[in-house]
Amino acid sequence: MVDLRPLIRKHHAEIRAFRRYLFTDAADSTTTIAAEDGLAMILSGESQTLQRFGPVKSLTDRHAQFTIVADVVEQAVMLEDDQLSGSLLTFSVASHHRQLRSRLTVNLEEAVAWIRAILGPDWSEHVYAGGALSTTGSGRGPQRLTTQFFYLFITPAGVPHNPPATFRLATTPVRDY
Repeated sequence: MVDLRPLIRKHHAEIRAFRRYLFTDAADSTTTIAAEDGLAMILSGESQTLQRFGPVKSLTDRHAQFTIVADVVEQAVMLEDDQLSGSLLTFSVASHHRQLRSRLTVNLEEAVAWIRAILGPDWSEHVYAGGALSTTGSGRGPQRLTTQFFYLFITPAGVPHNPPATFRLATTPVRDY
């Protein structure tokens, strides 16, 4: 398991700002975001933009840095199912070379650690890893998995839930890592 505590202390203010984007101001604390708090998501028509966290230095690759992007969208829109309600938070974790800016393979263990650090233990128990959905390579060598994706499904009342049946991507609960 990757120990992010030194980097979490260093990036404390950025983590708080990222949480504030994802949740109401009530979630902006130095402790964890508790699922039982019933936090309402920020979902106004004006604020549905991508939010970026990082770049932050990797602990597993001295040449790499991570960027985490979050997107909030209505489940009905994303999954093209009018029967669904609630929100879908999608997190993408990408890795780039610190000096060359070229894309690098994402260390899944470290990506999971960052998602846990950002969301806290209660919310991260409900996150699903969707795997690497983007790659790079010339076709002659091995493909590099350059972006890992994670999903968090939330009801309109602010309660996390399992992926709906219409979500066709194979996922693994982050708690299994």
